[in-house]
Amino acid sequence: MWQKAWLESRWRFAICMAMLIVIFGADVYQADLNMPRMGMLPNEFNKYVWRMSFTRFSFFWILSALLLGMGGLVSERASGSSDFSLSLPVSRRRWNAVRGCMSASQAFLLAMVPAAVVPVIAGLSGKFYPVLEAANFSIVIFLAGLFYLALGLLYSSCFAGQSASVALGLATVMALTVLSNPITGRHPLLGMNPVPESSLNEMFFLANGRWPVEFVLSRIVLAVVLWEASIRIVEKKDF
Repeated sequence: MWQKAWLESRWRFAICMAMLIVIFGADVYQADLNMPRMGMLPNEFNKYVWRMSFTRFSFFWILSALLLGMGGLVSERASGSSDFSLSLPVSRRRWNAVRGCMSASQAFLLAMVPAAVVPVIAGLSGKFYPVLEAANFSIVIFLAGLFYLALGLLYSSCFAGQSASVALGLATVMALTVLSNPITGRHPLLGMNPVPESSLNEMFFLANGRWPVEFVLSRIVLAVVLWEASIRIVEKKDF
């Protein structure tokens, strides 16, 4: 089951990994060019990395999480290849649990891109950035973003078309962005902010050891609920 889940998702994972490394690596490398445009001083490199982590990188990571949630038994039924998976001597619950765990593992590795990329690129450009601080940001993005991964798994359990689940996931992200950013006169980077602005401000204090615990826990609880819902939907479907 684990091998099948890996073979099904390996190319999506590889493409997402390459995309995140290139985009975020370029953002960090071009810090000296971008910081003045964002109204930041040359000595505010740490703040720049924080901002890019929780805006551009976070958005593209959420897109990757939705892509990792594609596939599954419903998609296999549409393509006529679900008989093999259903013939395996395992329950549908266990099969979907393995698929979810594989997706979560891949999403975690994608979330750790800043922890690997930022210190290296910063060093090449004559700057310094602590690995632990970058890892701190990555862990928060992963834990808070599990909600979006579970959302992708839920949609892939409801709709046969793989592109449909991703499109609905993006539409949901956009809707949540509008709802979580009330009329403040401020517009998130790229027109879409994966977390509320208040939580972004709170996350800035991660560098001093303060975590947005309530925000992260609420997202984990929502992820568990959506994941369980996706499993029950597949259990009740007639294949």
